[in-house]
Amino acid sequence: MDIKNKPTLAEKQAFWTEQLPNFEAKYWLPSHFELLEFDMEGGNYEVRNVLPEHYSEDDATEIWHRVNTGWAMWKKAINFTKAQVPESNALLSAAIDAVQKLGSGDFVLVPRVITDEWMAVYVDPVVTKYCKDYEDLPFSVEESELPEIRESHRLPIRNAHKRLMQVIEAQEQSHDSESFK
Repeated sequence: MDIKNKPTLAEKQAFWTEQLPNFEAKYWLPSHFELLEFDMEGGNYEVRNVLPEHYSEDDATEIWHRVNTGWAMWKKAINFTKAQVPESNALLSAAIDAVQKLGSGDFVLVPRVITDEWMAVYVDPVVTKYCKDYEDLPFSVEESELPEIRESHRLPIRNAHKRLMQVIEAQEQSHDSESFK
């Protein structure tokens, strides 16, 4: 990465401030946020000093990993989407910004097939970076464990994608049958 293009902390914080409400609104287990608070200096979630009684430290660690992995993927997806929009196409850029700000959930773009290549581009780098960020901690990941960890993150994505495609296909069939009436 070119140092000149590296965002400042203030730019990162502006991005986080913009994206955190969207991420938290779409995150599938909102109760996880009662254990965590966002660190605006580090750009990730941290476990609160005092845990609710019904959570153990192991629960908190697992939730911390889960939420921060989701947050890393969210940031990567937003940045990737923005990078795909040519600056010369201001109308398309404005439309994408409007859709992101809307956050209505009325529609979502989903690839018809999630391939290993897609996983290698969108999932694996986030998992690898996440593991490297914590390599000096007691629960660090050995290089030999990375393929298994990547695959463990791919499986829930494949399962969620399969369920999502079933919903999309059912909705498409319902629209098709309505058009014949």
